[in-house]
Amino acid sequence: MLVAGLSATIATTSAQASPPALQPCTAAQLKVVINTIDTPVAVHQNFVITNRGESTCGVEGYPTMSFFTASTQDTRVIPVHTSSYFAEPRIKLIPLAPAAVASFGLGYRTSQPAGRDLATNCDVSTLAFAIPPGSDNADEFAIADAFDACRAGNRVALTPLEAGSAPQLRSVK
Repeated sequence: MLVAGLSATIATTSAQASPPALQPCTAAQLKVVINTIDTPVAVHQNFVITNRGESTCGVEGYPTMSFFTASTQDTRVIPVHTSSYFAEPRIKLIPLAPAAVASFGLGYRTSQPAGRDLATNCDVSTLAFAIPPGSDNADEFAIADAFDACRAGNRVALTPLEAGSAPQLRSVK
């Protein structure tokens, strides 16, 4: 009888010891500010995400990104997860306490790659992205951002979400 009471106490104690699961951040909890750096051959954008909610939430992975021309979604533009200017951080869950920040980066070149036809209309006018990643609503955040996707080779570099106010840049040796 004493043994049964002891094991029930141990089971209750261990159940209380596990921490509560971190809830994913919702778009309503987040504020996004974009900082753009133009260079002669590329554009780098830092998307700074602040938790404006009252509780800690989590973000992880790559944001869902869509590109739009003036009239329709442009499916020719492809986000790639490697870049010559952004470091490649490990994907991990980032807890965002109230007022804490995380970021992700977007970059594309501005010089036309060989063999691209400039007569093709590749003018992206709006970027839409969803946080948390994989959200069904890909336009939770939208920004006007005009660029010629043909000049970018129809590829943009996208980093995963990481802690801090700017994605890590690749070190140049």
